[in-house]
Amino acid sequence: MAARFPKFALNADALDGQLILGNNISGKDSWNGRLLGMALYNRVLDTTEITRHYALWTQGHGGQLARTRGLMALYLFNEDAGRWVQDSSGNHHDVIIPAVFKPIQQDFLIAPWQDLSYHRPDDLDIAVIILGFVPFGFCFFLHRRRLEPRQRIANGLLVILSGATVSLIIEIIQSWLPTTSPLPPIC
Repeated sequence: MAARFPKFALNADALDGQLILGNNISGKDSWNGRLLGMALYNRVLDTTEITRHYALWTQGHGGQLARTRGLMALYLFNEDAGRWVQDSSGNHHDVIIPAVFKPIQQDFLIAPWQDLSYHRPDDLDIAVIILGFVPFGFCFFLHRRRLEPRQRIANGLLVILSGATVSLIIEIIQSWLPTTSPLPPIC
């Protein structure tokens, strides 16, 4: 991010509102790292300061940053429990942790090439989809063939349209669920 936005700086108004750590606004990228703490400044830090601060954080001495020039907020995340994160800078910009995280902007039916968080399909997702839709299509095609044995093309198109409709319904249901695991249909 630093390479893409080299002049990015937070102003004082940015400390009022919602702050989301370890996720994007759609809520689809889970946090995989370790959050050592967070410090916000009213100025840009040079590379030596960043290196020194990083060393302090990784050695567990992030509290020593409380006396740094231009510090606006310092969050050590050492509360271990509760719904508040205390600002250790003395500026009293405490953070409230919501009981439930709700994405600010919920994505719905985005093509993989337009989704910035898309890396590659998950093998488990692919297996569940195949195991769910192949039996559905096979069973539905057999059912249609028994009802209309001479309408092979129409039956095939109806099976494809039915599969697409079931897939759309599953996507709609998943947009309201807290997780996005694929749900296999029952044949």
